[in-house]
Order: sequence, then structure tokens, then C-alpha cells
Amino acid sequence: MDGVHRTEFQLSEFLKHKGKVCATVIPDVSSKTLVPIIEKLVAKSKTNVYTGKWRSYDGLVLSGYKHHRINHSQEFARNHNHINGIESFRSYVKRKMRKHNGIARHKFYFYLKEAEFRFNNRDEYIYSLLKSIILNN
Repeated sequence: MDGVHRTEFQLSEFLKHKGKVCATVIPDVSSKTLVPIIEKLVAKSKTNVYTGKWRSYDGLVLSGYKHHRINHSQEFARNHNHINGIESFRSYVKRKMRKHNGIARHKFYFYLKEAEFRFNNRDEYIYSLLKSIILNN
């Protein structure tokens, strides 16, 4: 189907402090695309950035980040640091998207942001949270 995303999608994902995730649709997974997004979301020299071995992250050290790679073919975690939270989020999004049996391209961003919101607030009672957001705005 033209214009419909299936479960193959490109995400820019970052596990933030205390398990919060930020996700957005990106045109490609090149360093030229990823590094500016990381620079917008993550403070340099104050935060350790953990990634897999993807080549597009090569420029993070040159951009001033404390960058640590976790090679899943050799290890799944280094001390208590890992990227399993992002893997968990990716799995969560794929499960949610599969239920819709394809999503129109122009609506995909909104479904992704809904999944991000629900994942980041998975320990909250959604009804009360949404009610509070609506009443306070």
C-alpha cells in the first residue's frame, strides 16, 4: 500500500534520565541527520551517551559527548549501563503499530508520539493524567 507505514520505520530514539524516551520520524539514519537531533536533546559533556555500534554515531565524541558503545555481539551491558530501554521502547512501538495493520504516512508521526507518551507515562493512570493536562491548559 502506498503511503502506509508498516512496522519497518526509522526512529530517532533516546533514552533519557529515569527511562523517558523521545522519538521522532527521521528521513535516514546518517550521522548528518542523527547528531543534530542528539545535540538538541542531550547536554554535551554532562551526560554519558550509550549507543550500539551503528556507524552514524561515530561523530559524537568529536561533537563533545562522552560516548560509549555497547557491542551486542560481545556484551549486553557494561556495568549497569545498557541500551535495553530503547530496545524495549522499539518493541512496544512495533506491537502498537501492528494492531493498526498499517498507518497512513501523514498520521504516522501522531501514532508515534502517542506511543512515546504512553511509554513515558506507563506507570501513571492515563485517565487522571489526561484530565489534569486538559484542565490545566
